[in-house]
Amino acid sequence: MSSLKPLFKAVLQYDDSIETPFFDESEPGSYIGKGRGTMEGDKITGHFIWRLNAENCAFLWTKKGDTPPPGMHLCNTYFTGLMTTENGAEISFNARGYGFRGYDSEHPYLWKLTAALRFGTDNKQFHYLNNSLGIWEGTFNENNKEALYHAYLSALK
Repeated sequence: MSSLKPLFKAVLQYDDSIETPFFDESEPGSYIGKGRGTMEGDKITGHFIWRLNAENCAFLWTKKGDTPPPGMHLCNTYFTGLMTTENGAEISFNARGYGFRGYDSEHPYLWKLTAALRFGTDNKQFHYLNNSLGIWEGTFNENNKEALYHAYLSALK
């Protein structure tokens, strides 16, 4: 029986023009991009900003309009971000995972992504997130630079 509970659905949009001054620039990998997002769930709804680094990532080529080397389909991903809920609570997050480009051979610009999530907040309403791990899975469309995720929570005992 799975202990994962739905946490939120998220839409992420690349926007390299936004400021993300609080993010740790020493994350592993190469800078991929940053942007904004929205999240909607039963217990947590709001918006967030994020930054993404990755290792061995084909998106570095496609972002410049080049074709990635043959066989480059899988990359390691490192997200950092700050969520702001509807009531103003701030929740930081880190996501470590993988992206797989071209899982659909008819649409090679689509990615499948998965990651483990870790949260941090001083807000009492969402303090339970500090003792929880999450998982998100979703898709990324490199043509419109939009990602759709489903996040799940697994409470630690």
